[in-house]
Amino acid sequence: MNQLRLMIEKKFYAPAKRAIVHKYHALYKPIAQITPEQSPLFFKRISGIGTIVNDAQFAKLLLDNYGQGEYLIMASMKGRKGFWHFIRVQCRQDRFVRMEKKKTQEQKEIVEQKAEYRKLQGQLMSVDDQEEKESVQRDMRSIEEDIGINKTIVKLDKSNKGCYPWLHLVSRCGVEQEYEDYNVVEQTKEEIAEVDRIW
Repeated sequence: MNQLRLMIEKKFYAPAKRAIVHKYHALYKPIAQITPEQSPLFFKRISGIGTIVNDAQFAKLLLDNYGQGEYLIMASMKGRKGFWHFIRVQCRQDRFVRMEKKKTQEQKEIVEQKAEYRKLQGQLMSVDDQEEKESVQRDMRSIEEDIGINKTIVKLDKSNKGCYPWLHLVSRCGVEQEYEDYNVVEQTKEEIAEVDRIW
């Protein structure tokens, strides 16, 4: 599996300039980086010697090294253009929450159009007049075309996103989960010392 470069950013609040409505604004500041050479020492899926297998262990690693807070991790990989959203977690004292990625405008429109399409399907079943049925069917066809266009736009924007091949997800978005310990018993002391040295 390919090695990763991870940029770990923590959420901070800073005073807003020219504050008329809001006194503070949120920003993510880079606090650490895992280089492609270091990533096999962290992720077991890359080399087999790493310690981290799932998102609960990764969140525990963040909590142990950087404390409580909200973290945004961006990833890049050799052969792929740019960074992508790897995972966003909020680490608390005894639990963590995996945060949901914000939807694009096209994704929001698809959800609204699907709801409208379902509503028209219900109308089609209840309408008896042939002329009204044809009108509802025309509306349904136009929504089908719009959804198809929007799906192609979303597919064009989509690249390798998420953390799946490197991390197994044990938590759902927005649900509090317990941490898991990332120090594996089979691991040698030299490997643990190497990971500790990186941090």
